[in-house]
Amino acid sequence: MARSNNNGPNTANFKNKKYHQLFEKMRCMPNNAERLKICRQMTEILENECPWIPLVHNEDYGLYHQWYHNIEPGGLSGAKLKYMDIDPAERDEYQKKYNKPILWPLYLGFLLIIGLTIPAIITFYRERQ
Repeated sequence: MARSNNNGPNTANFKNKKYHQLFEKMRCMPNNAERLKICRQMTEILENECPWIPLVHNEDYGLYHQWYHNIEPGGLSGAKLKYMDIDPAERDEYQKKYNKPILWPLYLGFLLIIGLTIPAIITFYRERQ
């Protein structure tokens, strides 16, 4: 089924008589142990012949919280969110433990606004008199 011959799925134009025979035999078989055995033989032929030289190996990294469950990263499909499960009680516990607000920048900003506003008000009243 080389692409150069009949626009098939074989974009490497790989030709191997034994592989092709196994493919034709396996093609319409139901999923069973015999078909798996044939697929393994085909894989062994491909690994030995190596019609393509793989130049890219994608790596995916993920950071997951302890309250996420049923997570399995996958590079082909992003539709796995529907299987993800979140434990709300555990999530709330971790949020209360680790997400304590830092308020000093808010207070500092408030003092800065007051510190800049008071001299402006004083100057405004001095100029009105």
